Amino acid sequence: MFVYENGVFTAVPCTKKNSYLSIRDFAEGRDGTIYVASPSGVCRVRSGLLVPYSNPYITGETAYALGIDRYGRLWCAMSTGKCAVMQDDRVLAMLNAELFFEDGSVISCLTSDRANNIYLGTNGSALAKVACSGQRLDGTAFIVQTYEVTDAANHNRIDVTAEGDILVSGQQGFAWVTADGTQRDPHTGTSTDAVNCAALDTEGNVWLASSNEGLIRYSPGCFASPNLAEGLTDMDINAVTAAGGRYYAAVNQGLLAFDSDWHPVQNALTRALDGVPVQSLMVDSRGRLWCGTYSELGLVRYDTGSEEIVFFNQSNGLGSTRIRVAFELRDGMVAVRTQDGLALIRGDEVAAFYDKDNGLETQSILCIVQAPDGTLLAGSAGSGIYALAQDGSITKFNYEQGLEDGVVLRILQEEDGRSAFVSAGSHLYYWADGTFRRLDGLHIGPGSIFDLYERDGKLWLLQDSGIYALDKARILAGETPHATQYGTARGLTGSLRVNTCNYMAPDGSLYLATRNGVSVFDFREISAPMPPLVINSICVDDRTYESPERLTLGSDARRMTIRFSALTYSGATNLCIGYQLVGFAKAKTYTVGSWLEVWMENYAKVKLRPSTFKTSQGFLKNHIKPQIGSIPLAELTSLDLQRFYKHLLDGGRVDRIEAKKKPKGLAPKTVRNIHRMIGSAYNLAMPRIARRITKGLFSTVENSPFETPRERKGLPPLDPRTAHIKSPSQQPCVWFFF
Repeated sequence: MFVYENGVFTAVPCTKKNSYLSIRDFAEGRDGTIYVASPSGVCRVRSGLLVPYSNPYITGETAYALGIDRYGRLWCAMSTGKCAVMQDDRVLAMLNAELFFEDGSVISCLTSDRANNIYLGTNGSALAKVACSGQRLDGTAFIVQTYEVTDAANHNRIDVTAEGDILVSGQQGFAWVTADGTQRDPHTGTSTDAVNCAALDTEGNVWLASSNEGLIRYSPGCFASPNLAEGLTDMDINAVTAAGGRYYAAVNQGLLAFDSDWHPVQNALTRALDGVPVQSLMVDSRGRLWCGTYSELGLVRYDTGSEEIVFFNQSNGLGSTRIRVAFELRDGMVAVRTQDGLALIRGDEVAAFYDKDNGLETQSILCIVQAPDGTLLAGSAGSGIYALAQDGSITKFNYEQGLEDGVVLRILQEEDGRSAFVSAGSHLYYWADGTFRRLDGLHIGPGSIFDLYERDGKLWLLQDSGIYALDKARILAGETPHATQYGTARGLTGSLRVNTCNYMAPDGSLYLATRNGVSVFDFREISAPMPPLVINSICVDDRTYESPERLTLGSDARRMTIRFSALTYSGATNLCIGYQLVGFAKAKTYTVGSWLEVWMENYAKVKLRPSTFKTSQGFLKNHIKPQIGSIPLAELTSLDLQRFYKHLLDGGRVDRIEAKKKPKGLAPKTVRNIHRMIGSAYNLAMPRIARRITKGLFSTVENSPFETPRERKGLPPLDPRTAHIKSPSQQPCVWFFF
């Protein structure tokens, strides 16, 4: 045993030589006494020594675990299967497991929580929470609450969190019992037998120490795998849904059915599709299940009540029997994509069929939605989107309307029905008024966007590596939103697949078809505590301060760099960290030139492309600082700017860097860029500039420094002589994002 203090480990010797060398557990009494459990019995730390208890009931017997009850008594689980209760120098009682358990279990471990309740683990699956209602050590003084924790049979250790959750480590796995007595899904995606202990960190991750698997991190909350115990972890799932109180999973070997607890079941449909490749699943408004197969069976409809099965194939006019997509229309018809085209089924008959002969140039349809006016929108595998009107006419939307990628995987309609988000290849488009706008700068993973969902003001994009959440409003505003990833670090056990059918449950859970079974994403459990931040260093001009607790800067400080870290065990790639400089930019201490230098280093350098940043450096050095750089920032007026712009237009060229044969004045476009640059810098300082500044000095121009010129947006060009500048952001602070 060792004591760690002031960076030094000091051994604690035992009064008996070669004893108590293997330590099983510690406990601290109310008086500060440290108790130690070992294979040789129980001892205490006194005067820097381990002093054993001398009692025939415990001496020489292995002590497994310790706990302190509400009366300050020490409870110890012994190798005899009994529990010793001690106080001061006495053993008060040896309690048998029969006091707490009726199944003949043997006590194998114990612990206590902050309220001094005692938790007893056993060699089976029974777990007990014991509250002492009196000082007597018999059944009349105990309030016992028992649990069955089959996921962690043969308990090795019990840990209780500050919130009262019980973490049970056992030879046969791990169990998590919440304070209200419910058991959370303990599956980690790997075999977790022989778990020796568990710990819960500040981010909600559970860390397991396993004799077989080493160290395991379980990240609960976002994903669950309800079918791990049923052997689906090695199977590619093509589709998943629920119908008639059953869960269904489509695989290349047939259709799998499960009850509400994900135990496998059989019915007429699973037997009919045994060994048949099932590619898609759809449940209609009447609760009937539609299965698309790659076999002579074609499209299969199953009534979950009567168990009636109806087949749609070449025998009744469906054409190809390779079925990928089925979608129910508002009038009850079902649109079905086959290898040869698109079929519409009404009742038990094929009512219409579309192929290359009537305008459907690409027969491979990947997704189907219906517009409010009844138009059927079909995303194709190469030709964009086909719009099938109710009169039978077909209109194609592709690159001519701005859709650069012809492979359309998903169409997500807006609530108004007049616009939609479109996943095409690896890009996301916004479709409105018959034209497409590509949404760039999403900062998501590589590869195609398989599926789209909208919830809580966010767009949820599904890719191979997981789910990305982005702020919808920021995307539509043309800003660069921060993308939060939910993947393997948050509990996803299998990579997602293209052309699968996922299922959104009524409770908001999203059932995902993956390469390793079914994974369930819960939108309600995505929040995570903010990890603590640690300042590593602050660099002011040329001086670096390592891990400062407080730092006071003088008015002559010009540049500042803050380096910090977030102490997180998971989701490090999802962090968007920033800092705000409060009171740093005071107008009375800055001229136009000095403030532009601060803005260039701490804002423009992060926000702008390298080539644009280099250009802005030239503007500052050759034009801004020589002409208006010495003007105090708080005293800058519109007249100063108009004189400056007139000078640039009339004779602003710098001979030493530009050809002498060119006109003396700068181009209006160049002056407009300088104008936007000054406006961006000025507006970041506005909250700290005196109110006497002319209102509206920078109040009417769009966006920041070097956005797309107005001419490209179809707007008339700005006249530098009369233009004003609008703030690029309503946020009056400098933020840095990493």
